[in-house]
Amino acid sequence: MTRKTRLLLCTLLTLAVSIGVLVSYSHLPDQIPSQWNINGIVSYGSRRIIWLLPAMMLFFNILLDIVPKIDPKKNYMKFMKEYNLFCVFMNLFFAVLTAALELQALRPGLFDMRRLVWFSIGVLFLITGNIMPKFKPNFFSGIRTPWALADDENWKRTHRLGGKLFFLAGVVWIISAAVAATGQGMLVLGMGSLLAACLIPYAMSYYWWRKKETR
Repeated sequence: MTRKTRLLLCTLLTLAVSIGVLVSYSHLPDQIPSQWNINGIVSYGSRRIIWLLPAMMLFFNILLDIVPKIDPKKNYMKFMKEYNLFCVFMNLFFAVLTAALELQALRPGLFDMRRLVWFSIGVLFLITGNIMPKFKPNFFSGIRTPWALADDENWKRTHRLGGKLFFLAGVVWIISAAVAATGQGMLVLGMGSLLAACLIPYAMSYYWWRKKETR
């Protein structure tokens, strides 16, 4: 996927979400669901908060387009295809979240919002895990340990491991969204797998650096 294709798709998704909010806004109640805690208890807020989602899409699209241009290592072109793919899926995530919020506002309790969000985040982790091994050293994306940034081989090993663990975390999040009996069960399984995916590569990056230094 090229940068032009990514910009086109992200722009179309942002416009589609913005138009959808604009069309549905007058039909929304004054107070809409704004937050679900892990037990499924809903908090409500002004319907104006629905505009935060397309605004966030616009903000992230601008930010994600700037990041490759300002990274000192200038390596983004080496994994731009994967980076562009991640940006598009981020937009799809916000589009799904916006549509789900609108449906919950119009038909409360139509589906379990917690499980939908959990499932969607799991899909993002699957995608992240799949593309992470292709990331090249940079200061903004990936597992940026000081030891990985200092050594290309350390970076490769850290991101191969991180990719596998994030993919597995995505599987856990998706399965827990489908089968966990309680919100607490989803939280324990999901956060446990996410912490492992974050901490294990970080620790191993240091281990590989120390091992190389002591040869």
